[in-house]
Amino acid sequence: MIEIINNIYCISTNKSSYVIRVGKTPVNLYFGPRLHAADFCKLDDTRFHSSFDTSIENERAEYYFWDSYMEIEPNLKFSYDDNRKADMEFLEGTKKKQGDVELLTLKFKNSYTDLYCELQYKVYEELDIIAKRAVIRNE
Repeated sequence: MIEIINNIYCISTNKSSYVIRVGKTPVNLYFGPRLHAADFCKLDDTRFHSSFDTSIENERAEYYFWDSYMEIEPNLKFSYDDNRKADMEFLEGTKKKQGDVELLTLKFKNSYTDLYCELQYKVYEELDIIAKRAVIRNE
């Protein structure tokens, strides 16, 4: 099951939930026993974080768009000859059903070129499996 509230996406199977907040960088908020909609929205509350630690957004990045400062895996690394940053803008999140499988697609686009990144999540609810992959297209 895929539930969407504002910019928070909750992907659930019969036994587990995987929660992502999408902003400039998609951030993993939770992975564990199954949550319900009323619970997963509370995960986006501000947490204490010390000033000398790296950003929470970087620590918990679901998929990082590399800008030459951080090298966190998994990520997309690319650069331009004129030293522009690899910034990606969130376009949309869509869900659809294919038989017994639900598919969530989070689509990002580079602001300088027609480079797209789609983060795709397939939910096999009965099998307790969430499969994810990144699809990169340069149009």
